Amino acid sequence: IYNIAINAWATSGDARAGMKANALLEQMREAASNDPSSSSTLQPDLITYNSVISAWSKSGHINAAQQSERVLQQMVRLSSSQGGEGPKPNTVSYNTALHAWARSSLPEAPDRATKILTYMIKSGDKTIEPDIYSYTSVLNVWAKSKRPHKAKQAKEILDGLVMLWKNNNNNNN
Repeated sequence: IYNIAINAWATSGDARAGMKANALLEQMREAASNDPSSSSTLQPDLITYNSVISAWSKSGHINAAQQSERVLQQMVRLSSSQGGEGPKPNTVSYNTALHAWARSSLPEAPDRATKILTYMIKSGDKTIEPDIYSYTSVLNVWAKSKRPHKAKQAKEILDGLVMLWKNNNNNNN
């Protein structure tokens, strides 16, 4: 039931969506910790966290990208601290945070998005392997930036995308 309400906020287009979805996440976590008998049904899962990241991403709030990334980092910490039992972020989780940075007008957006993409690439973890959406989100951030070297950065990211495409085509043949 919480996931449905959180997803409703994520798809609402309301500027308060991120805050409201985050409040429901916290309420859900508190309910799970207060009622051990129903903790498995009240414990936030991957869908819960991805919906909260999405709510922030789509909210248009000035800090939406930072908040999306904060929730993503919270997922990473929880999945590590609970011995891998917590909701582990996947490519969708990272792509949703990248989408938030792509929509952001904050000056640090290109650096943050590039850092997330680089982490996805270097992790070697197939569950967070970047896809075309990952690369195009970061390309979009750089295209919108006011940085003087944005074309060079965009070209490097595009080269990575071409390499990904070639690798996928070679693996499919």
